Amino acid sequence: MLKVRTISGVKTARITKRYLPAFISFCVGFVCAGAKILGVPCSLCVCACAGAGRFAPVAFAGSLLYYLVSGTLSVGVPKLCAVLIVGALFPLLRRHRFFEPALLSAAACFVMLLINCAYTVGLGGGGYAVAFAMTDSVICACLVFMFASIADEFSVTHSLRISGASGVFLSVLFVMCICTLSSVPLPLNPGRIAGTVVLLHFARKYRALGGALIGVLTACGVVLSDPFLAGNTLIMASSGLICGAVAGLGNAAMYASFMISSLVSLTAVGINSDTFVMFWDLALGVMINIALPDELLSVSRSLLTTSKSTADLVGQTASARLDFASRTIHDIRKEIDLISVKIESRRRPKSISKRVESSLCSRCEMFELCFKKSASKTAVSMGVLEKLHKSYGTLNNEDVKTYLPACTKPAALMTAFDNCSDELDFERACNKSAASMRKFLSEQLITMEQLLCDMSARVGRIKEVDEHLSARVKELFEVSGCRGARVCVYKNEVGRRYAEAFVNGSFKSDILRLTLRLSNIMECDMELPSINVLGKVTRLIFTEKPELEASIAYFQASCKGGQYCGDTLETLTVTESERYVLLSDGMGTGERARLDSMFTVSLLKRLVTSGVSMGCSERLVNSALCVKGWDESFSTVDMLRLDLFSRSACFLKAGAAASYIYREGSIIRIGSSSLPAGILDRCEPEMTTQRINAGDMIILATDGVDESIITDNSELLERASLSGADKASRMIGEQAVKSFGGEITDDITLAVIMIGKA
Repeated sequence: MLKVRTISGVKTARITKRYLPAFISFCVGFVCAGAKILGVPCSLCVCACAGAGRFAPVAFAGSLLYYLVSGTLSVGVPKLCAVLIVGALFPLLRRHRFFEPALLSAAACFVMLLINCAYTVGLGGGGYAVAFAMTDSVICACLVFMFASIADEFSVTHSLRISGASGVFLSVLFVMCICTLSSVPLPLNPGRIAGTVVLLHFARKYRALGGALIGVLTACGVVLSDPFLAGNTLIMASSGLICGAVAGLGNAAMYASFMISSLVSLTAVGINSDTFVMFWDLALGVMINIALPDELLSVSRSLLTTSKSTADLVGQTASARLDFASRTIHDIRKEIDLISVKIESRRRPKSISKRVESSLCSRCEMFELCFKKSASKTAVSMGVLEKLHKSYGTLNNEDVKTYLPACTKPAALMTAFDNCSDELDFERACNKSAASMRKFLSEQLITMEQLLCDMSARVGRIKEVDEHLSARVKELFEVSGCRGARVCVYKNEVGRRYAEAFVNGSFKSDILRLTLRLSNIMECDMELPSINVLGKVTRLIFTEKPELEASIAYFQASCKGGQYCGDTLETLTVTESERYVLLSDGMGTGERARLDSMFTVSLLKRLVTSGVSMGCSERLVNSALCVKGWDESFSTVDMLRLDLFSRSACFLKAGAAASYIYREGSIIRIGSSSLPAGILDRCEPEMTTQRINAGDMIILATDGVDESIITDNSELLERASLSGADKASRMIGEQAVKSFGGEITDDITLAVIMIGKA
């Protein structure tokens, strides 16, 4: 029995291998015969015949069947003639080893131009008809060239590279496939269904970027077939981005997020004749994707590759893709904001009196008399009772007898006013909560957008990747005992050299010796690396030494000699040339203020270390403080970023006291009027960038340090600038303590940064 099954399986595989390509060629020829571009029939059936190879007669049979079934044989005569000639010519070219993409494209273009123009002129067509015939021929010739190029590459590599020129060719062919399928006259849109299936597949493999990209390409194909469908189909880009972002949570989360985001976007666009068709297209595409066997999906995933070279991937695609994702999130946020505006404009809650009328009075036997025969008088009386209820919180019998003497149920009326008032308050609270959640979601999308912009900017700074040096540095790590290290050596936009390495496990080599040998390889002085450990992966960043160096010291004193200082200060060295000073003043004094400021600085430190910009870090901290749930859970944010290589200092302030740069007897004040983090959903910080030189002294302080101590005491600053950072911080700090007259009434924290030559 086992032997019979084996033989049967082999026979089935042989039959499938023999007849399946023929069946596919027949179907492709049939569908391409009905393809339309902007509503005008085109000659994509010629492309199908050219791509079918030895199955060109089968593709011709499919095209012929379409024209016979649709009753358009007279229109399809020139296309069928072109298919016959191309089908006979291409096997001849292949036999004589002339199967080159450019030659095939030129042959197809020549044949189609000759037949289309002769047919159009013979029928007496005007200049527009001739021009379209020529354009149609050129389009099909380009598609033949793209398909032949990809087929030629696939025959060698057995994979489809979706980067570089091959990626562009595949994108164009995908758009034309969607356009062709969308031209099929069915109740649903086959192009959108197929696009949904591919979108979900790419979202699972390439996350947000893959989903958004396929969504855009699908929209282009559908719009190329029918421009009327543009408004609805474009939402597939944002839906693909969202479902790709949550694809890591599992298939169920991906499918749910795709359908929910699509429904929200369809609602925002507005109901039209295509809305429900679009919904069923997406739903059917999701169901088909769910029904596809895992073996088929794994095979298709294995065929796709993006490998070319690190330099090409980094330089040509990464920054643009991140920027595209950022723009897509921006569009999604605008749609959510638009929905919020529409909801708020349409929401008009019923008044208490109207609610009482519908819930109680409409069921009363006196309803006809009160609200129809004496409608105006009753409405005025109900309005007066509503005002009295709002003023005093309840009604009494005298109020009802005075303004509604004919009411037969005064007790029930008073109870109804109380219940409807509670119902209205609850509805308003729910509406306010929903509006707050939409606003918070919009804020989070802004943060995501800014994060992607930060990543795009960082990748965009990589102007040149040196693959030769990367290989040599990788060998250095191998010799040093770090096997399997991933290394990249590159330059940024100002020509500064970096070496970034990722090592599995802990790093145990001699760092000093490794840095010296690395400097010899890169022919420049390199700093000792910045080392970050995340799980079992160690990241090392070596940077070229700057001309400046910074020395940092700080001074702290607690309010009234308390045990806890409400201020938290932390210095952070990403590299020797990129350093941060993080300062936060918790509201109030003592342990509670200390917890808020420590939370703020701790979160800022983790974000900055991971590469998030200062502005985005402050935005995330503000969101975290807003939802922390403590009363008065807010604190100031004072951040300083020193870039000693580019000689710049960037200050970010959110409710923080002023900072100062003392330079050759003059003071530069960097102030702020922004609010602390955690007070509102969004408090825009103020950012200032200053150029720094050797000999500068930078002072960061909380509001416990009187501003006059710095601005009106040039002699103190002069003596401090001639001392080291430690002594300078003590001198200024002790002067700040003295200004309180013996008892400190506010926490004091200040940091002094001395800039000198390296």
